[in-house]
Amino acid sequence: MTRKILRFLLVGLVNTLIGLGLTLLLYHGFQTGYWVATAFGNGCGIVVSYLLNRRFTFSATTSFKTDWIRFLLVVLLSYLIAYRLSLFVIDLFVPSFGGTGAILVGMVLYTVLNFIGQNYWVFKKPN
Repeated sequence: MTRKILRFLLVGLVNTLIGLGLTLLLYHGFQTGYWVATAFGNGCGIVVSYLLNRRFTFSATTSFKTDWIRFLLVVLLSYLIAYRLSLFVIDLFVPSFGGTGAILVGMVLYTVLNFIGQNYWVFKKPN
């Protein structure tokens, strides 16, 4: 399990470089707003994440189509829960952190929720 988590985090680092970079560029550079910036930034990392996690992290041999659909559901739910909750918490407790603080907190929550969903549902090994 430790090796799997480390591989997942390494893939996540690649996603973070792509996703957070684009998110912050859109949010601060182009002032697109919180939801557009986070959706686009995370969206760009989704395909890379799926392909790397499928092969490198989980060594999946199950159906590409089924895994892809499940993967998208896990990503979507993780995204909505993590970023909505983080925005709420930051606005409530430290509003001075604004959208940037919510983006950073959301990333942590998103990572945890995403690993749980991918490990126990998307790429779960058949018994």
